[in-house]
Amino acid sequence: LPNFVYVVIDGIANTQYLNSSCKDVVASFFLKGDFIGEINAICGQKYMFDAVAQSDMELVKIPADIFIERMKTDFQLVQSMVQSQNNRINYLEGFALANSSLPVYEKILLFLCCFHAREDYCKTFNKDFLAAYIGADVRSINRVLKTMSEKGFIRTGNGKIFIIDYSNLITEAVTCGIDS
Repeated sequence: LPNFVYVVIDGIANTQYLNSSCKDVVASFFLKGDFIGEINAICGQKYMFDAVAQSDMELVKIPADIFIERMKTDFQLVQSMVQSQNNRINYLEGFALANSSLPVYEKILLFLCCFHAREDYCKTFNKDFLAAYIGADVRSINRVLKTMSEKGFIRTGNGKIFIIDYSNLITEAVTCGIDS
């Protein structure tokens, strides 16, 4: 059973698994303010996945029994934990959409539109993150990013992706029939 709950102060971690094609698929991301292992601690269940740091991390390590006791009296802690869960649910819902039968261009468009609102995701926009999220190879990602860059929606540099024209990105999504 989990002995600790972790709170992300800074950095990015994820959990992943191998799909039937032996490709790593990201199951969830943990960003600033997210909790790791809280549901497992509350439910008394083993961790199903290991969280793996994707950048330098700063974490707070809280003994699970203290975390559970504190939840009984600290509404702000409960609210933060629920927000962390909501972030992961939104990630999974977006993941399901992005990994539907949409073409790669529309998957990336959807991803950029959906996650632009979360500042911590904006910091993680890079090709590897995107490839893991939508399950596409980096060459396909590069072709789409080049097109989006030529249209003036984004710019890329050092493997990072920067949204520079969000309103036209949304217009493009609507034109493509994506309800973001």
